[in-house]
Amino acid sequence: MIGLVTVTALLGLGGLGQFILRGFRVLPPYPTQIIVGTLLSVVLAVVVDLALLALERALTPWSRLRVTV
Repeated sequence: MIGLVTVTALLGLGGLGQFILRGFRVLPPYPTQIIVGTLLSVVLAVVVDLALLALERALTPWSRLRVTV
C-alpha cells in the first residue's frame, strides 16, 4: 500500500514519488531529491508498519498469553 505512494507520481497524482521523478527528470540528475523521496517513502513504510504491529498487539492480547502446563 505504501509503495503506491511513490507510484502515484507516475500517474500525475502527486505523492512522495514526485521527489524521485523530479530528481530524475532534470539534467544532470539531482541525487538529493531522489534520496529524499526514497528515504521519506521508506520512513513512511516503516512507521505505518510499526503502527499496524502495535495495533495488532493491542487488539489481540490473548495471543501473547503463555499457558504453562
